[in-house]
Amino acid sequence: MAEALARTYAWFDEHSGWAPPDPDTLDEWIADGVCRCPDDCLVSPEVWCRHGLASWELVRRDLENLDRGGVGSMRPVSAPADRPEPEPTDHLVSDPEDPAGPVDPLDPFARDDPSPTVAEPILTPGQEFIGEAIRSRIVEAEKLHPLLEDLPVVAHVGAHDVSPPSVLSPVERFDQAVDRAFDRLRGTEPADRIFYSITELGDFGLIWLLLGASRAAASSRQIPNAIRIGTVLPIESVLVNGVIKSFFKRERPVVEAERPHKLRIPLTTSFPSGHSSSAAVAAVLLSDGSRLTPVWWAAAGLVASSRVYVRIHHASDVVGGMAVGLVIGTIAKKAWPLDQGPIGTRGFRRRRSARRRG
Repeated sequence: MAEALARTYAWFDEHSGWAPPDPDTLDEWIADGVCRCPDDCLVSPEVWCRHGLASWELVRRDLENLDRGGVGSMRPVSAPADRPEPEPTDHLVSDPEDPAGPVDPLDPFARDDPSPTVAEPILTPGQEFIGEAIRSRIVEAEKLHPLLEDLPVVAHVGAHDVSPPSVLSPVERFDQAVDRAFDRLRGTEPADRIFYSITELGDFGLIWLLLGASRAAASSRQIPNAIRIGTVLPIESVLVNGVIKSFFKRERPVVEAERPHKLRIPLTTSFPSGHSSSAAVAAVLLSDGSRLTPVWWAAAGLVASSRVYVRIHHASDVVGGMAVGLVIGTIAKKAWPLDQGPIGTRGFRRRRSARRRG
């Protein structure tokens, strides 16, 4: 975080035209569970963007923790009590014929520059105070980080293809609502251990291969279904992770805090969830001719929801993955009936059965 803040103050120093958000606006963002960065990236309040710039909330917290030179809280919208008093103007001399106003007689350069003044953007008192605090913090950052010039400063400026918090899409609002619901359980035991274990068992469809194999070991009648599951799941993985995800390229949730348990971080993009897709495929195939259909779908739901719990996927990724898996599983079930075998082998099976009867 310290490096992200240092990079952000260096970015402030390198770029002009930035303006801090009004404190009320910043509070509204935080209430929505999101925040902007100085380069307009939309992130979670406690993280930094992919360009390495801290969110405005992190900047605000850093400035609030810095109690030096009268720079304190950035929250007030009106002028704060500890803001420096304006300099006295009693010594200024007014010229009634000069529209420029009072002149300081001690300033020899007061009227030497005839160039017109460029209008500055109008800021609220809260924004103006934030700006002063940031400029003071730049000086402090240079003292605290002597190698500040060695940090790569991103040149990116401008808006991204994201919506402001006030106009989040229904999908984004759904993701945030589900994520906040899981926050009630996160950080508690045994919930953390259970969900992290479940999501790890879902890696590469391991849990479904084990379930199919265990059923085949218990009854020889389940061997065809175990073979079907072991064949369909790799095909599903290639389709989802290698083909479908390439059309969306959605970024995964950003997590700053250290995870409570070890977790494999996938290299693929976020939508749709591969764990959820394989879970739905397995639930469809395991339910074929089984009286334990609710059990298989409950297990699929646990694996899918664990991806949101561990913050590897957005909730909409999971819903999309379940939908894709349901389609693939249904197609596989029709293309490979347990009593006939997969399409393309049925003629061979009939000929072999005929030879045995003859």
